[in-house]
Amino acid sequence: MKHSTIGLIILVMVIVGILISVQSMNAPVVSQTTQNNQTSLVNVTASETRKYAANEFETVAMLELRGANKEQLFKELETRRKSIFDQVKKLELEESSIEQNSVDMHKEWQYHNNGTRSVRGYVVTQSFAIKTSSQAAAAAVVNVLSSEKDVEISRTSANLKDKSSLQKEIILAVGKKALNKAEIYAESVGAKLGKVVTLNGSGDENVYQPRNSHRMMKMATYDMAESAADGAGNFALETVADSVEMSASVHLSVELLQ
Repeated sequence: MKHSTIGLIILVMVIVGILISVQSMNAPVVSQTTQNNQTSLVNVTASETRKYAANEFETVAMLELRGANKEQLFKELETRRKSIFDQVKKLELEESSIEQNSVDMHKEWQYHNNGTRSVRGYVVTQSFAIKTSSQAAAAAVVNVLSSEKDVEISRTSANLKDKSSLQKEIILAVGKKALNKAEIYAESVGAKLGKVVTLNGSGDENVYQPRNSHRMMKMATYDMAESAADGAGNFALETVADSVEMSASVHLSVELLQ
């Protein structure tokens, strides 16, 4: 073989070796380090629900009067309102617990065949809210108002004075419950918990409502007009919510450490 041919073969082999080295440097590296960076997670969900006795109540009602004489209607409104508030104050409630809203008035129109209209009368309304601290007191308010002509009770809501602290208490409890559950799963595979990767939580509250409505209460009070006062009061007690249900839930993703 000629020396020139041998030299050419050697040169080609050197060039091929260089190209292979360059390709190896640019190629993606799949190493043990990449595999070790993959993190195992445990996903858990927990929830907590607690019911608390309500300690704050608010009854909202509206007095509505209708008439053709506007001035006379306002005078009657003032008289009726004073009478209602005097009865409520007999329940030994503080005056600050009674909140009055502004008086509203609108016209009632009568429409004629010729396309015109005329004022048929006026409607005057005033809403007020009465706050109490016990279910029995709220029921007494409902009993008084439901027996009043031209008064409609829209709602009596039950609430909690220390709602924020109780909600915090539930959230802390549900978080611990979720972590305990995650720890049990980790122990089952011989691992330990690492850091929390994701956390999604939610909270809610629901007032426990009796089945009787205030409309039923108003109708029943008229039917029991000649009944004993304590009997009517017992019925009113059944129409007022006595507790508030609060809940929280959480979803956690936590690292597993081998």
